[in-house]
Amino acid sequence: MKASKYVEIMRTNPALRAGFWILLITIVAAFLIAMIEGAVNPQFKSFGDAVWWVLVTISTVGYGDKVPATSAGRFIAVAVMLLGIALLSVITATISSVFVARKIREGKGLEEIKLKNHILLCGWNPQGEQILNTLERESGTQQPVVLVNHLSEEDVNDLLGRFNQLRLKFVRGDFTRENILNRANVKYASAAIVLP
Repeated sequence: MKASKYVEIMRTNPALRAGFWILLITIVAAFLIAMIEGAVNPQFKSFGDAVWWVLVTISTVGYGDKVPATSAGRFIAVAVMLLGIALLSVITATISSVFVARKIREGKGLEEIKLKNHILLCGWNPQGEQILNTLERESGTQQPVVLVNHLSEEDVNDLLGRFNQLRLKFVRGDFTRENILNRANVKYASAAIVLP
C-alpha cells in the first residue's frame, strides 16, 4: 500500500490517528527516559521498564513504582502526563462523536437496521397510526417495528415518543427501492405491511 493511502486512512479515521500518536509518544518517550534515566536510576534497567513507565504515566494511572530521578527525566514525565491527558480527551471525544453521529443518522433514518424478526411498515398514510396502535395493543410478541417512509424528522420523533413500546426504528426512503429495503433489513423481517 502506498504511503499516501496510509496518510489518507490516518486523516479520515480519528481512532487510528489517536492510536498512532499513543504509539509514537510511547516509543519516543520510552527511548528518551531509558537513555536519560537508565544510567543513573535502577528503576529503569531496561527499555521494557521505560515502556511500562510511559504507558502507566500516559494513561494517568501513575502507580509510582518507577519515578524519574533526573531533572530531564522529570521534564519528560510532565510532558508525558500532559500528552496523556490530551490524548485521553481526544479518545473520549472520538468515541463520543461516533455514538452521537450514529444517533443523528438513526434519527434521520439513514442508519442500517440490524434487527431480526421485526415488522416493516412501508409507506405512510392516516391508517399508519391505527396500525401502530393495534400493534401496540396486541404486541405480546414484543416485535420491533421499522418504519420505511419519507416522514419528516419531527413526525418520526413524535411517533417514536408515542409508540416507544414497539421499539420503533426508522429508515428514510422509498420502500420500492431495493437498497432502502436492504437498509431496513428486509431479509430478516418477519412481516411487512404496505401502506399506499
